[in-house]
Amino acid sequence: MKRLCLAVAFFLVAAMAAGCTKGENGQKKLNVWQIEGLAYDGNVVAENEDFRIYDFVFMHFCTDADHKEDALNKAHLFSVIYEIARLNNPLSEEEKEEILRISEELAKDNAELYLNKGFENVLQYKLFTLMENTINKYKSSVFDKYDINDDELLDYYKQNIKKYRSVELQVLFYSLKDENGNKLSQEVIDEKIEKAESYLDKIQTSSDMDDLILDESEDPGVIETGGRMTVSLEGYQNKDDEFYAFSSNPDLKTGDMTVIVDEYGIYLVRCDGFEDYENSEEVRDAVYNDYCTLKFLKEMEAHLDDEKYHLEDIKEDIMDKIITQYQWD
Repeated sequence: MKRLCLAVAFFLVAAMAAGCTKGENGQKKLNVWQIEGLAYDGNVVAENEDFRIYDFVFMHFCTDADHKEDALNKAHLFSVIYEIARLNNPLSEEEKEEILRISEELAKDNAELYLNKGFENVLQYKLFTLMENTINKYKSSVFDKYDINDDELLDYYKQNIKKYRSVELQVLFYSLKDENGNKLSQEVIDEKIEKAESYLDKIQTSSDMDDLILDESEDPGVIETGGRMTVSLEGYQNKDDEFYAFSSNPDLKTGDMTVIVDEYGIYLVRCDGFEDYENSEEVRDAVYNDYCTLKFLKEMEAHLDDEKYHLEDIKEDIMDKIITQYQWD
């Protein structure tokens, strides 16, 4: 089974899995990372003898690492994959030039674009972007060789369902305040709750719920939203509230309803469907790419102990700066 994998995607979407840092095993550590493979910009790089790719790759992964070792692991694995990728399925000169042009154009008037990614200058950002695209092109060629069937993908989806599933909700809102902003009496609130609960057995279809929302909702934005909201189980911010509890119920079915009461109002909630593996090509593609990436990273981790890919230690001044910046031990 094959699906489209972006060969020259501009940013590497898959997060790099943690690998193993280089060991002190007496093997000579090579300098293949400094300039080799970046000859398109050789003059600029070669003028600075202290320029080392591994250093700024490490600086980039520090931006969202939990600790120094986490960043080192990710930077090491990324660098190894890049070296393997450029040797096995390199970018063409035309592809390089286009990537460089786009990345330079993006960064020209937006320093935060590269500074927020841990880079000190546009050159580092451009080179890292080139590395990302080199890896993506190689990944695509590797994915094409995998023999993956639907059962494997469905099993992987079920194991990680909250990462991919979104729930479509219809919501009728009753406010706990009057038109002047004063809180309603408990008696009136109880009447509204009872009214919302009375609809639980009456609403049969999505259309019924739409009509009820337009007729009775006290949400001022209901005309624009139609009372609809999407709950992404992976990205939902407050996983303690009742909307998430309702949406994440593994037994939830289209048409199921509930009444939720919080400090802001009363909500009659109906599940109107799902965006998931069964009905979304986008979700199926994401599952395929994530599953293939998992297999790919496991294969790549086997190269971490190869003496060809031992890297020099991060420069001392860079490590001191990083430890101070992120307050790591």
